[in-house]
Amino acid sequence: MLKIGKKLIQLREKHGFSQEKIADAIGISQSNYSRIESDKLSPTAEALPKLAELYGTTVQDLIGSSTQGYTNLSNYKDNAFSAYVVYQESQKQYERIIESQKETIAAQGKTIMADKDSIEALKALVASLQAQLAELKNKS
Repeated sequence: MLKIGKKLIQLREKHGFSQEKIADAIGISQSNYSRIESDKLSPTAEALPKLAELYGTTVQDLIGSSTQGYTNLSNYKDNAFSAYVVYQESQKQYERIIESQKETIAAQGKTIMADKDSIEALKALVASLQAQLAELKNKS
């Protein structure tokens, strides 16, 4: 398992960010961010979700997970960090998924209503054409 500092270096370089840009984004000095990357300082519980968002990943992926999918906190140095942060991050992910599903359902509902309107219009057109056809048959 990679230490968090090495993961952060890889992610930062992959995204083309400078240490200063990341430090500013999470509200710390560049020198402290450098210490985090060198594993001399652990990121705070407040910084982890910000880092995960910047890099498009999760807190769990940043700090490492076991093969069973449980977050491995055993090697995490910062005593201020707790499983609650992992819980919060997971909860945010589930809330985003639920919101996305609600938006999909709403869009599908609008499509269904538009299709119903189209069907009703087509029914009216068919009825009108049938009436015109009956009228033509009666005239001949």
